[in-house]
Amino acid sequence: LNRQSQDLGMGVIKKNGKVTSTSNYQITEEEVERYLDKMEKWFPHIFVLDKLDESLMLFKEDMCWGYEDLFYLGRMKSNSKRSKDISDETRARLRRALLPDVRLYERFQARLEKRLAEKGPEFWQTVEEFRARKKEFEEKCLQMDRWVPASYGCIEHPLTPEGIKDMHCSTLMAPDTGLTDLVSFLQDPDKDNRARKTNYNLKQTTTL
Repeated sequence: LNRQSQDLGMGVIKKNGKVTSTSNYQITEEEVERYLDKMEKWFPHIFVLDKLDESLMLFKEDMCWGYEDLFYLGRMKSNSKRSKDISDETRARLRRALLPDVRLYERFQARLEKRLAEKGPEFWQTVEEFRARKKEFEEKCLQMDRWVPASYGCIEHPLTPEGIKDMHCSTLMAPDTGLTDLVSFLQDPDKDNRARKTNYNLKQTTTL
């Protein structure tokens, strides 16, 4: 299972001086709540995918960023024909197996809802303005009427001719590993990562 809570350090311990992932370690609810209390102090912003645009506009407000700084593109979607419906029994088993992730979502979803409830009409106007501008950007970057094969058995919209030439569009469609290498280089240009910089290539999706 892909456990986001583990990526954030929950249920990960040091053993013999080494960090060890504890997939067989049954973390208790009390331990989960203690860790979430720490996370509330560590992270002033945690985005909730269900309300990504709203999360981004709260972030924009605090960072004094522009709309363009927060544009994103829906890169890929699954091409699987399998049914996504699961039984109540399976759902309950997953909730038990993924208790830390369930609590993680519930805690920060509630925190987001509380903050959103305090916002007035002006904030919600910024959300609508952001969505309108992002849609224009998306249509400039992507051929929305076409799908092409992508990695991991997914499909994605190819870049438009204009999108290929636009650094903002092509960067947002770049492979994750390439963006990680680029961020690493920008954070520390003098670090010995010239080879990683050289290997960084923006993804040029064909329009043919």
